[in-house]
Amino acid sequence: WILQILQFLSHIHERAYGNHPLTAKQKEDNRERSQVKAKKATIGLNNLVYNFKRYAFWENQNPKAVG
Repeated sequence: WILQILQFLSHIHERAYGNHPLTAKQKEDNRERSQVKAKKATIGLNNLVYNFKRYAFWENQNPKAVG
């Protein structure tokens, strides 16, 4: 409730407990949060692949001296 007082949105998924299933609103909120997290994960993985490609490029441009 402190988040509501400070007007922050929670990014934590709701979960059902025992005989208390999630409400339709909670399910909808969880779905929306999952979509945001999936987009962030995709962006993060694309960034990681880009960085590996850049690293490989520069490693091939400047081979280490053998000998």
